[in-house]
Amino acid sequence: VCIIGDRNVGKSTMVQKYCHGIQLQPNTFRGHEVRNKLISVNVNQQQINVLLSIHDKQEVNQYVGLNSHHVFMRGVQGVVIVFDLQNRYSFQRVIDWYNEIQVLLKVAQLYQLEQNQSMSV
Repeated sequence: VCIIGDRNVGKSTMVQKYCHGIQLQPNTFRGHEVRNKLISVNVNQQQINVLLSIHDKQEVNQYVGLNSHHVFMRGVQGVVIVFDLQNRYSFQRVIDWYNEIQVLLKVAQLYQLEQNQSMSV
């Protein structure tokens, strides 16, 4: 899972609290981190343990968007868009993040289709 959203909306704090039960001080996280948490998932009425890896990457520039995330999105099976309830602009940007994810999905689908076609030849 990749956590995305504008700068200073609480992404790292949320991940740290969920994975380890502790809260970071604001603005103490720098860079890219992967946090892991073992979770139990019900699949066909059976409990299965799954290791959830959460990618948390700090934005250097709040206007960069997913262009700086594309390397970290490889292999990701889910995305969480985070915004700050006290920051209206960060909420309005959720649709921008969503649209960027859609573009990445289309590119990934085209790449996968191309790979499948080249393998079948």
